[in-house]
Amino acid sequence: MRVAIFIPSLDGGGAERVVVLLANELSTRGIGVDLLLVEKKGPHVDSLSRQVNVVDLAKKGVLASFFAISKYIKDNEPDFFISHLEHANIVTALVKVFSKNVKTKFLLTEHVAPSEWFKNARLLKDRVVHVLGKCFYRYADHVIAVSKGVAKDVISFYGISNDKVSVIYNPVIGKDLMARSCAEFVPLFDEDADYILGMGRLVEQKDFSVLIEAFKILKKSRKLNLLILGEGAQRRLLEDLIKKYGLQDHIKLPGHLANPYPYLKRAKVFVLSSRREALPTVLIEALALGVAVVSTNCPYGPAEILDNGRLGRIVEVGNATALAAAIEKTLESRLPEKTSEMKEYTVDFAVDAYMKLLKGIS
Repeated sequence: MRVAIFIPSLDGGGAERVVVLLANELSTRGIGVDLLLVEKKGPHVDSLSRQVNVVDLAKKGVLASFFAISKYIKDNEPDFFISHLEHANIVTALVKVFSKNVKTKFLLTEHVAPSEWFKNARLLKDRVVHVLGKCFYRYADHVIAVSKGVAKDVISFYGISNDKVSVIYNPVIGKDLMARSCAEFVPLFDEDADYILGMGRLVEQKDFSVLIEAFKILKKSRKLNLLILGEGAQRRLLEDLIKKYGLQDHIKLPGHLANPYPYLKRAKVFVLSSRREALPTVLIEALALGVAVVSTNCPYGPAEILDNGRLGRIVEVGNATALAAAIEKTLESRLPEKTSEMKEYTVDFAVDAYMKLLKGIS
């Protein structure tokens, strides 16, 4: 069996890390894996197994890779071609339409809730992508959704039949997560200082502004610090907000770290403040490392992961007061940890599910 996986790059996002884990484990099991990248770049490149064959398309944009992928399919005819992320999914669906007499099965992996993203899309090109999705997703042989909420959204938004959509949770928990969390690290606060942590791209979707607002409320009654790991377009906005509240000594934004897990493991509470998600990888990682969590009830993923609040407190999106109260309660008394139940998020479990699906549609 030969599997081709397509993603724009290996930049520092959750989907990119998932692709690396998937590619590495498939290759370990003796599956031939080609990883197609629009650009061979990003911090996750160094985490790839040498058994994974990287195909650098060297294009300036995802849509510009259409002809290169069409040629790859014609020349190589892998058994399965699996794409990740919206623009890559559109190109893959288009390649499927124009690929005649090939044995390759085309699968699209949906990491977002399309209706939410369409509703919040500000750029014309992003809206065009979703319109193209409505036209062409149905031609794929199968669609993989990373959560039950995303699956329902894909079916209703794109008009795809239920039998062509499967839920496979992202492979998140592996030996490398535990090992990396124990690595040496440089403390960013005094070693005995408590901190809460947020992690993700510094963009509107993650709503770190509301986390900073919540932290401002907490600081009135607690000796505490806030660490936000990640990089993005809202850095200046967040830095200005921190300065406005005079919290420069208590909030740090060190950017994207190659290994954030020692910091995550030592956090008093991990906070997901997002406005929308699909299956927030870092929330699963926090639980796996035994960290107490608080999350917004954004669509989709947190309620599914946290068993509707049993495993971590959930608050409404955008409410800094409620977020601060939930963090305060969690600092005082954490909820039960999720341990043995987390097998559905392990690399082995996810890859088993992929193998079963591929055999079923071959």
